[in-house]
Amino acid sequence: MYNPTKNLRERDNDARYVNFWLPDTRGKAIETIIDEAEPMLDFAATRKINGKVIADLRARVRGRILEEKGSELDHAKRANSVTTGYKKYAAERYKRYISGDPKHMLLGG
Repeated sequence: MYNPTKNLRERDNDARYVNFWLPDTRGKAIETIIDEAEPMLDFAATRKINGKVIADLRARVRGRILEEKGSELDHAKRANSVTTGYKKYAAERYKRYISGDPKHMLLGG
């Protein structure tokens, strides 16, 4: 499960990423952003309860889809392709943002 607090501390210590997506956080330190945020859930408890359930469910579904080789497999491949493409687009847009390129705000670019 994704823990935004841990991710901020470990991977965005200068708050560039969070500032890009949440402009109202600009000018604030990571700890201030974390302190002001209202947690939606207790990540430690949620992961303990649901982590294995989610992993097992994903494995079962993946196995079933691959075994059946039906339309769900085609949909899953397409969804994976779209998701991968979006991640690349978002990463490039973020790189332009941190480099100061004004084109980072263009939807198509």
